[in-house]
Amino acid sequence: MEEKLLKLFQDFYNEFKDFKDDMTSFKDDMLGFKDEMVAFKNDMLGFKDEMVTFKNDMLGFKDEMVTFKDDMLNYKNEMVGFKDDMLSFKKSTEGSLDRIEFRLENIEDKLSEAFEALEAHAEINERQHKEMMNELKGELNIVELAVKRVAK
Repeated sequence: MEEKLLKLFQDFYNEFKDFKDDMTSFKDDMLGFKDEMVAFKNDMLGFKDEMVTFKNDMLGFKDEMVTFKDDMLNYKNEMVGFKDDMLSFKKSTEGSLDRIEFRLENIEDKLSEAFEALEAHAEINERQHKEMMNELKGELNIVELAVKRVAK
């Protein structure tokens, strides 16, 4: 019986030892799993930090885009104002150009009349000059004749 009891204890001891080895192996596996989970957690925390940074970058980008949009709307409004100013200027200058063209036509007409009058006056002057020269020649001939008579 002692042998049997010893064998039972020996079997129990071997089973316990195998159980202990299995538990130690399981514990080591769990410690390794824990280390993997801690590393995974750290990776996830790093990923979270990257995502927070990305989110902040995107929020900053959004703010920049909103500012850009506002700038573009202001620019558009300025351009619309500029266009309106140019259309107004065009309308105001169209009337001015018409008036200027009308005045130029009047000036051209008056210049034509003045040149015609100058030409007519020049013709009259030329005719009067010829008449005066003819009269002077006639008088000069009379004086020459008188001088010749006196000199004879």
